[in-house]
Amino acid sequence: MAGKYSGTHDYYHSGGMIMEQETRIWNPQLQELRAETGEDGKVTVSGLAVPYGQTSEDLGGFREMFMAGAFAETISENREVFADVEHDAKKKLGRRTKSSLELQDTVDGLRFRVKLPDTQLGRDTAEEVRSGLLDGVSIAFTDADANWFGKGKDTLRKVNKAALRAITLTSYPAYRQTVGSLAMRSLEEYRTTEGSTEPEYDPSESIREKNRCDRELLY
Repeated sequence: MAGKYSGTHDYYHSGGMIMEQETRIWNPQLQELRAETGEDGKVTVSGLAVPYGQTSEDLGGFREMFMAGAFAETISENREVFADVEHDAKKKLGRRTKSSLELQDTVDGLRFRVKLPDTQLGRDTAEEVRSGLLDGVSIAFTDADANWFGKGKDTLRKVNKAALRAITLTSYPAYRQTVGSLAMRSLEEYRTTEGSTEPEYDPSESIREKNRCDRELLY
């Protein structure tokens, strides 16, 4: 099932550096977003942040697929990742370094679990998830390592690795997704140097690739 996309530009600031950031959101039906209250009374929100092996809709001249393990480095190196609402830095819900945001790589994709703070924002967020006002999950990432396949309308970008920066709960499809200028320049270079000689992209290849990745993760 494909996601819904549009594109502009955004930037991520870290340690005095400015990096181009991209955001993605998928169809909420894929993401299984839910809010649950534990025995201790604390509320957690969980779901699928990034589905692996799913081909997106048109991102402005190409489609995209995140490969299994694309964020394995982010997880293994315990990098900082924030959870927030609508990509608003003033509405933070959790962060990895404080153990309030957990990430898990699975066969289906990257899953998350955030322990909501006992604040007005946390309580409002829990209610909005339960009522369906917040029914989507978006990610922000940088440093995408990707390969291009196919040509024309069938050009596919396979993201092998990327640095996850944030997971956000969002109303769908209110938040516009962004495709960075670096990705678009890479696409133009691909089309200039290699695209003319590449075979047409076969959609069935995405299914074969997902099955291959599923098998690799099972062993």
